[in-house]
Amino acid sequence: MTFQTRSVTKDIKTIELESRVKYPYSFNLLLGEKMAKTKKDVNIYHLIILDRSGSMGSVKLETIKGVNTQIESMRSDAKEFENQEHVYCLVTFGGGGYGGPEAVTYDVWKQASADIKDLTAKSYITGGGTPMCDAIGGGINGLRNEIVEELKNEDTKVFVNIFTDGYENTSQEFSSEDCKKLIEEVQATGQWVVAMVGCEDNVFEEASKMGISQGNTVKYARGGLGTQDAMQHLSRARHKMSDDLSKGLYSAETTMSYMADTVDISSTTDESADTIVPSITALDINAKSADTEDKDNG
Repeated sequence: MTFQTRSVTKDIKTIELESRVKYPYSFNLLLGEKMAKTKKDVNIYHLIILDRSGSMGSVKLETIKGVNTQIESMRSDAKEFENQEHVYCLVTFGGGGYGGPEAVTYDVWKQASADIKDLTAKSYITGGGTPMCDAIGGGINGLRNEIVEELKNEDTKVFVNIFTDGYENTSQEFSSEDCKKLIEEVQATGQWVVAMVGCEDNVFEEASKMGISQGNTVKYARGGLGTQDAMQHLSRARHKMSDDLSKGLYSAETTMSYMADTVDISSTTDESADTIVPSITALDINAKSADTEDKDNG
């Protein structure tokens, strides 16, 4: 194991988030190695904050496939939109059980889309609790602090997606109030999209506590099929952001509803599904997937 220390400024004090990071790749961007200057007109940072607590073990394969779907969407968008540079960051959070990683790890940091390698079972180890606030606070604040100069250019954008099957229970450094302040600050710039995808009944309440708009909050059905559908939904939202930027349709208003604007009506059995419109503020998707999965397991 390699021990590294990552400094994250929180209000007026500096806290040290120590994490034992076993690097799955042959390069070390976490230590501050600077990415080469890009000639692209638009830089889009993709920050995935991924739950790897014990409960995620039951959908480990689907989660890995889903994250790789996100990675493929970044690669595809980089090819489709030639003036865009897509940069990937992956922060995972769990409990650091026996033989496992620490609570929050920075698995991939500021990696260009052309160099992204898929997530594997070897690098995604589940176990323990859910220090979600520490991962959100450390990930968003850390990235913001490192791209200060780039953010001065309004063509620099950040897509943050938080994926969890549970709720906060073990954070030590950041509270939901800290996260809310941070998220509201970055969203106010109009350059950041922050989305939360979860399967607990209180996901909308938890997202609201952190300042995440309901238009960027999704509840998915627990289980393999629900996880797959949720990940595909994130890919659609990610692609829409790239497409909007290419067409000049991106605005501070659209940043608050990318998940709502890309809901797949066919994935829900809600009787009112045919009335869903882009301004929807509460997304409860994948009921159909849950029903199907229950029948398959019956």
